Amino acid sequence: MPMLERLYVNNFRTFQNFELRTGGLHSALFCGKNGAGKTALGSVFALFQQIGAGKSRVGELVAPDDFWLRQTALPMRFELEVRLDGRLFAYTLVLELPERFRELRVLEESLTVDGTSVYRRRQGAVEVGKGTGPVTLTLDGHFVALPLIQVADTDDFETWKTWLRRMLVLAPLPASMSGISSGEASSLEWNAQNFSAWLTGLLAQDPGAITTILGALQQMMPDLSTLRNLPAGRDGKSLFVIFKDDNARFEVPFDALSNGEKCMFLASAIVAANENTGPIFVFWDEIDNYVSLDEVDFFVRFLRHAFHKGGQIFVTSHDASAIRAFSRENTFFVARKSHMEPSMLRSFADSPPPQGEDVATAFLEGDLNL
Repeated sequence: MPMLERLYVNNFRTFQNFELRTGGLHSALFCGKNGAGKTALGSVFALFQQIGAGKSRVGELVAPDDFWLRQTALPMRFELEVRLDGRLFAYTLVLELPERFRELRVLEESLTVDGTSVYRRRQGAVEVGKGTGPVTLTLDGHFVALPLIQVADTDDFETWKTWLRRMLVLAPLPASMSGISSGEASSLEWNAQNFSAWLTGLLAQDPGAITTILGALQQMMPDLSTLRNLPAGRDGKSLFVIFKDDNARFEVPFDALSNGEKCMFLASAIVAANENTGPIFVFWDEIDNYVSLDEVDFFVRFLRHAFHKGGQIFVTSHDASAIRAFSRENTFFVARKSHMEPSMLRSFADSPPPQGEDVATAFLEGDLNL
């Protein structure tokens, strides 16, 4: 069962010597004040996802302003450990900004499986393979190797890239989510504006996913009957939603739905992607945005339950109902003492809130300290 186990970040945005160990959690909540580093955490996951999706130019992944307090004399380091098929995949990427350089370049990069090297790199020299016959390649330091090289005689390399590529890192803007698509999309953009194209691609990959989507949606919208993704133009599709009760049938274009309803559609499609073509890893920033207050608890618990048997979903929130939908074992508090200090992480499994308070009450009343 795929499972992200460890993330380490140093000298990037709000992070200095930052480490997250998930302990095999299928779901986790990150709460904290504005500016604490929750969105920056999503940016780290997005960087890995973009590399897996094929983006290789370092300057398109990070910028000099991304260094912690602009400390460009020190390298920026990312480490990710994920257990896939019972084996531990460990990926490391170290970036630097030499004097008079405008863009960062790769200082170190490596991928190991259970401690055995798949490839490793120091600046422009990339050593591919293991044993007595590794091959050394030369690569421009301004490009990440993972999307560009090929590793023969092993499925591990493609397994790792596939897991990264299929990550979903989201901060949805429902107003930009259109029901009209001009083709299929293999990945979902962070704001979900290509939702219809991604949904079209998901259904093309596994037509049976529509059953999962409808079943999930009907838990939140009992009067929903079905969906229609109709041809529109030469290669496009237009998504329509059909509602029905005992006396009437009502069909509306996806674009006419409310922002909260669009989030429900997004959540249902994510559940289908995880169950039908997954398992996958999802990071959803501010999951309670656009969802009505009386529906937040159900919405969050619905997603947590859907990932209980496989995949992982990490979310951030300020909402008390969302926070209470998680147990202490699944809740992390992110904080910074000031803008001159790095983000700190606290797990409530190891350090419960004071005076017997629940996590939401302690957070809202400012009783949480690192």
